[in-house]
Amino acid sequence: MSVTVVLFHEPPKPSYGTRLTATLKKHWFLVGLVVAIGLAAAWPIAGSKNGPLRTDFLIGYAVTSMIFLISGLGMKTKVLSKALMHWKLILIVQVVTFCISPVICFGISKLLFIASFDSNLVAGLMITFSTPTAIASNTLLTKQAKGNDAATVINAVLGNVLGAFISPLLIFGYLGNGGSSDPVQFSRVFMKLGITVLAPLLVGQLIQFLWPVQVERLQKKVSFCAVSSGLLLIIIWSVFCDSFIQNIFSIIAAWQTAVVFVLEALLICMFAFLCYAFSKWLRFSLEDRIAITMCGTTKTSASLGIPLINVIYVGSPYIGVMSIPLLAYVGLQLIIGSVIVTVFLSMHSKRQIA
Repeated sequence: MSVTVVLFHEPPKPSYGTRLTATLKKHWFLVGLVVAIGLAAAWPIAGSKNGPLRTDFLIGYAVTSMIFLISGLGMKTKVLSKALMHWKLILIVQVVTFCISPVICFGISKLLFIASFDSNLVAGLMITFSTPTAIASNTLLTKQAKGNDAATVINAVLGNVLGAFISPLLIFGYLGNGGSSDPVQFSRVFMKLGITVLAPLLVGQLIQFLWPVQVERLQKKVSFCAVSSGLLLIIIWSVFCDSFIQNIFSIIAAWQTAVVFVLEALLICMFAFLCYAFSKWLRFSLEDRIAITMCGTTKTSASLGIPLINVIYVGSPYIGVMSIPLLAYVGLQLIIGSVIVTVFLSMHSKRQIA
């Protein structure tokens, strides 16, 4: 009788270079953000509004309109109609996003104004908390945490549609003339919002409604999210080109920017705790609690945030400064969100053991 011995070999661990490449691919947008700002610092005249590319039209109209056209194409009309079935969950998320979050931030902004913080940096913080929930990052984080990702998608889509109308009103309502060093012409802003935000969004929805099969086929070949993020990097590059040309960043103390970063990190943690605690008190399932938490703590940059700043404050050299809080928030929500995912996965494990 012979005995066969089977040896199992552990697969070799991936090399440092392989792990680094995988990390860079996973966080390509953050890498692109660093590259875009670096290019703007190295050669600011290329993307400035008076530069050779005439970015005042290219960025202000063409690129921004493309982002919202893609957003409209990616928002399935059927998904929006199904949203009414989850009205309690949706109500909580939208109230947190458009009511509680901006009100708390408005109070903090008032204190920062009193403390003589840079007005454009504070305006950027207020704009950040006036935007709707993210579309891509919160969906990804919800899936990773084994939450109700369908509810997250519904909230993201509905929130960004509402945000196209509500966010500008919140910004004007809380900041008056916009809070920036430059005054805002309301009629011009709303006319441009109609041209670059609402019209492309509605056209995208119309195309989605009339040719859903063709749009879905296109979406399988081309990542709408990746294209929107790429277009967003072009806007960020142009915004920072103008800021470096005007040497805007030299007027802001580094400690003020650091304080804003710390405040945003604390606010993300606070909103995550409040969303989870409140949804648990209302006896939502763990999966729904995860969706509410992720939607209530994330903010959009690609679909509404940066494009909206670029539309409202077109021509202002301070757009780069006002963009800092939103860009910082996007990075922080991914970092802190990853930590929150591990907490939720631990809850799932404990529930299975029990």
